[in-house]
Amino acid sequence: MFELGHLRNRIHKILSDNLGTPQIGDVTGDFIVHFGSVAIFVSPSYDHAAKHLYVEVVCPLICDVKITDELCRWIAIDGQKFMYGSFLLNAVPDQEAGWVYFRYGICADDLYESELLNAVTQVAAAADTAAEELQGRFGGELFNSLLERLADS
Repeated sequence: MFELGHLRNRIHKILSDNLGTPQIGDVTGDFIVHFGSVAIFVSPSYDHAAKHLYVEVVCPLICDVKITDELCRWIAIDGQKFMYGSFLLNAVPDQEAGWVYFRYGICADDLYESELLNAVTQVAAAADTAAEELQGRFGGELFNSLLERLADS
């Protein structure tokens, strides 16, 4: 079984060898990979309760989306019907808005290269397909638009 430091090194090598050198998030230390039109965050961690290493692969899709009953219902029902991963809504504290993500987690005690790459590609495919559709249906700003806007300022 790997230690968390070994897992971080393994993830970095797998991503670098296959998808280009990942960025490292300033605050979180997550690995960030741009895959097609989406940004994928790869977060290694240790689950103390279960005593297992864990990797979460997350793609932010929409930010500042108004939290409505319809959106919550979609996240709770339709957003859970994927074989690999699910949609998640995180509320912004003290606001009636939130962020929509697509996420997938894997146990990483013995992380295989193909396992991590499959997780990244599955999240990217689901996110790329759903982002504009969900934004058109529920509003908010596409995360990639936010990134572009921040890069321009």
